Amino acid sequence: MPSPRANTSSLIDLFTKFNLSVEDLVALSRVGKPDPVIDPQYKMELDKLCSLMG
Repeated sequence: MPSPRANTSSLIDLFTKFNLSVEDLVALSRVGKPDPVIDPQYKMELDKLCSLMG
């Protein structure tokens, strides 16, 4: 997990390192509210990436 104090630029840089877009950043920033229509396979991939980030 990124620091709660991370600014937008550092978050974008971090996501870019994992080949994720700004759109991915926005989608994943929905605190505690997963997208109800997200493709389950895509969600599994995002969960794997998030666990790699710490």
